[in-house]
Amino acid sequence: MPRTGIAASAGKRPACGSDSILFPWEVAGVLMWQRFSFGEKIVLLLGLFFWLAFSIYAAPVFGGTDTFLFRDAACNLLHGQGFSTASFEHSHSFRPLLYASYTPLTQWTFLIFAALWHCRPATATLYNFVIAIAIDLAVLGLIVRRMQPGLMRTVAIVLIAVTLPVGYMGIQAERPEYITFLLLLLLLIALRSPLPLGRLVGCSIIASLAFLAEPIGGVFGSALIGGAIVLGRNGLQRKSVGGVVSRLAISAIAFLIPIGIVVGVYQHKDHASVARFIHQAKVGGLSRKETDDGRIHSADLNNGSVAPTDETHRLGAADKYVDALRFIKALGPLQEGVELSAMIVVLIWLVLLVRSKGNRWSIAALAFAGLVLFVAVFGVFPLQPNYLVLTRSLFPFVLLFDWAGCRGALRTEKVIEIVTVLNLIVLLPGLLLVSLMRLEGRESYLVAQKQVALLKSYLTSHTAQNNVVLAPSTHYYLYKEAFPNLYNPSYLSSQHDMSQVVAIANCDTASPFFIPGTKPLPEGVNPTKFKLFDSGSPSVSVTLLHRKLMSKNWTWSCDLYVSKSLEKPQ
Repeated sequence: MPRTGIAASAGKRPACGSDSILFPWEVAGVLMWQRFSFGEKIVLLLGLFFWLAFSIYAAPVFGGTDTFLFRDAACNLLHGQGFSTASFEHSHSFRPLLYASYTPLTQWTFLIFAALWHCRPATATLYNFVIAIAIDLAVLGLIVRRMQPGLMRTVAIVLIAVTLPVGYMGIQAERPEYITFLLLLLLLIALRSPLPLGRLVGCSIIASLAFLAEPIGGVFGSALIGGAIVLGRNGLQRKSVGGVVSRLAISAIAFLIPIGIVVGVYQHKDHASVARFIHQAKVGGLSRKETDDGRIHSADLNNGSVAPTDETHRLGAADKYVDALRFIKALGPLQEGVELSAMIVVLIWLVLLVRSKGNRWSIAALAFAGLVLFVAVFGVFPLQPNYLVLTRSLFPFVLLFDWAGCRGALRTEKVIEIVTVLNLIVLLPGLLLVSLMRLEGRESYLVAQKQVALLKSYLTSHTAQNNVVLAPSTHYYLYKEAFPNLYNPSYLSSQHDMSQVVAIANCDTASPFFIPGTKPLPEGVNPTKFKLFDSGSPSVSVTLLHRKLMSKNWTWSCDLYVSKSLEKPQ
């Protein structure tokens, strides 16, 4: 019996709109590679080798604002401290607790790489590169399926090669959206076929894993499964309401079982862990202004009591969106551009919906997809712009794989190609700046490595290398391997016992301070208790053709301060 799929006709691309299945092993394998012309292969290989050489020569990428959140527990596990961290918002203590600031799957995936190469900048660079390539393979699969040889396909191939290290999405690599994207993509592939019981359970487990990567991923996954069950070709169009409800119930049970196992293990290890997770979700997700520094104490977190006091301030609906706009604006014009591109994709969805054709089930599927991926995200999580980037990137694949028959509502399938290319184009400005930043920062990175070795030698001689060291998230990988008890100074509060801090890496990175030794110590640190141990190297400005592109300092080196208490006789 002849097989379907890409390999069904070697050397011939399926016609645009073909329902032949894009097999996962073909997406990542030789069969897909054979679908590209010689020139396209050369472009892709040149991009791969260029970025590999660039990564070896240039400084690594700075850690993002969420590096401690999504990496510290994994690195602490390798240091023999268990799957725990002290460095999280509202911890008010340097004592590590079982990691419950977020769902753990992103930490587990990074742990595979860190177990082999430790928590170093090179490890982070390799991990980011591998994940980016995995996502780019998915985009290449889309190009194979949808784009006829011509200008649009050539542009897409070149953009893939140029943007290779950021993997189609351009989000900070520490964040879980990359893993979520891959899981949801796998789910969309699985949902292309009919859903017998075994496949339905498998899809639900994939959605559960997406939840363990980040909760919003589980919401998207559940919505995709539920929508396919209700609106798909084997949904209410052919089955009774009772049959659909029973399948929804089976899916819900299969979805909840893996999550329940993880929750049970967490509660067994630390009875306050789930309460901490719920509190962190409120503070960092739904409303960043929900609580202030002193509202929840470490004792409350330890005994599981995290109920907010009467002083809790919840943002009103209008205030939430105003605050979101201010937050995005504060991130700079690049982030504003990324958000604008997401809004363009939302507008494209609206146009597709207004001009939709086909039967009511296809139109309902297209409407439901947009409501879940765009409207609900912006309505509930305006302070999380990364979610819109995730859904913007996922949208063309929802159309490509004809989720719940939604492609039948399109008047033209060319929109799949247009959105894909748009998603790639918007990556270019940020990639250019980051690449220039890495080139300009190479010398300062070499200086910073020497600073780490110097500080480690000093603290070791004073038997203090295992005490608390403060370093910003940008320098996490650089300092973590040398100093296991690394803490993010952004999380300091008046309740921290600062006598435990023996050193501070006060870095000018991403700050307006260009003269070493002029940046104030982090808020909450008494400057009379510390002395300057080593001063940073000159500043690093990001330039192009001798013109300054960014107003902030992007040096790797830091002003190192050590506690004066180390000078006292032992």
